[in-house]
Amino acid sequence: MLKRFTVENCRGFQKELVFDLSARDYEFNQGLVRNGLVNKAIIYGPNGIGKSSLGIALFDIVAHLTDKQKIRDQYQDNYRNLESDSKVILFDYLFVFDGFTVFYEYAKNDAGDLLWERLIINNVLVVDYNFFDTSHQFVDRTQVGELNINLTDNKLSVVKYIYRNLPTGTIPALTRMIQFCENMLWYRCLSDGNTYAGFTNGGSRLSKVIYEKEAL
Repeated sequence: MLKRFTVENCRGFQKELVFDLSARDYEFNQGLVRNGLVNKAIIYGPNGIGKSSLGIALFDIVAHLTDKQKIRDQYQDNYRNLESDSKVILFDYLFVFDGFTVFYEYAKNDAGDLLWERLIINNVLVVDYNFFDTSHQFVDRTQVGELNINLTDNKLSVVKYIYRNLPTGTIPALTRMIQFCENMLWYRCLSDGNTYAGFTNGGSRLSKVIYEKEAL
């Protein structure tokens, strides 16, 4: 499950925004909590305060770690905060699974270009990879073995590359994180034709996909 999401310099979030799902006092409804985390939540408020922007930022991870449906390009306009002098957009995700704590953070300068990635599993650094500094491209060989990591550009995530090129389950915590991301679903039913991101690779009506997967 996702425990915490942090974003900075993306869309309307010039300063760091922390979305923390750690459960506090939920005695009024324990059905909202699972393993100390909020597993059902609603974000509400007036128009224009950043609700959609938070969803779009949260789903940034789906675009470069999975092959699932991506958020439409129209929602990537003004990807970087226009009031900021920095060209670096920062994201970090803290996941908690059975026996695993996974911290994944990365930086971009636009929606499709990674600057660096860092992956920490149970407080052990697994990946610390800067796409523009060959002296700063650490990958824990005890985890990935002799896998040849030779990326041609910064369009492909090194974390995704490792996951796709190792036998399934080689790094169980990484597998759990990727599978979580592959099942994320962003759905917009307002004025633009029931668009969605995540969950599937597209090509079918979302209602049909949900029914066929028995995920209603």
